[in-house]
Amino acid sequence: LDNSFGLAAQVGFDFQVDDNWSINASARYIKIDTTAEFTVADVKGSVDVDIDPYVFTISAGYKF
Repeated sequence: LDNSFGLAAQVGFDFQVDDNWSINASARYIKIDTTAEFTVADVKGSVDVDIDPYVFTISAGYKF
């Protein structure tokens, strides 16, 4: 895979449940376009690869 860069966007929030506990949630979109090069039985080729994941996160935090 060739090196690449692309657009990334994130939105989320933190919610303080009480003095010690908090909850976090976020959603991310990452647009990655690259080229994969390969060789099979002495035949070289390449293919464009689009990797565009949506990543969702939910977490809890505790403050001591």
